Amino acid sequence: MNLKRFFKIVIAVLISLLICPGSGHATLGRKKAGWISFVIFLLVTILAGFFVNQLVRSAIFEMQKQDRPSLEKLIEVVTQGFKSDKNISITLWLLLLVYFLIPIELVFHEIFFPPKAIEEITPPSEEVKKTEL
Repeated sequence: MNLKRFFKIVIAVLISLLICPGSGHATLGRKKAGWISFVIFLLVTILAGFFVNQLVRSAIFEMQKQDRPSLEKLIEVVTQGFKSDKNISITLWLLLLVYFLIPIELVFHEIFFPPKAIEEITPPSEEVKKTEL
């Protein structure tokens, strides 16, 4: 692997980590893999947002029942909900896992399947055309 390719991979990983998971794939020319990674990350983010929204709604509903609701009590109820709700903890761990596995897959693919190795493999249809000429 030459130095130019190495820096492209590093920049792609940084783009994937700092901008949006999957965008690093697109910078290296793997747009389909980038879209797949982005959609997976988006779905897990939506799922985590759904569970957090449910928790906050139930905490606000509980606070409305009290005579004197306070912000400190709301924060305490939401914090306790985060600690006790398994759905939230599982989806947040899954979100972290997906967020960090996407750049790892990017590096893995670039190391073990470099673009030259892919370009050297020619489809059978092109080999037939070359022999006919």
